[in-house]
Amino acid sequence: MLADPLFSPAAKSEWAALLDRVEGSINRALDESAAQEEAAAEGPGSTAAPALIDDGFRGLKSRLDAAGRLAEAVEALLAADEQEALAWVGLAARVNARLAAVPGPRLS
Repeated sequence: MLADPLFSPAAKSEWAALLDRVEGSINRALDESAAQEEAAAEGPGSTAAPALIDDGFRGLKSRLDAAGRLAEAVEALLAADEQEALAWVGLAARVNARLAAVPGPRLS
């Protein structure tokens, strides 16, 4: 069974870096939103324009959707890794059984 380059440590590292960037982007958007809310709450007449709020909400929603898609992709990678690990465990058990059936001296 050949190793799939999508499951290599380098590919996993790239996914982790991508998820870190998405998380950073979401955190920045949340910080910006909080700052806008604070600015709106500070001044009695200084309310944020509805278009600005709508744009901020759409930006947050698109980032959340992107993060969800990336999370699904990572879950698929993890599920594939789990299947690969289970396959290796199965192979190891078969080799162990074959070696146990070979007559001769045993190592303990």
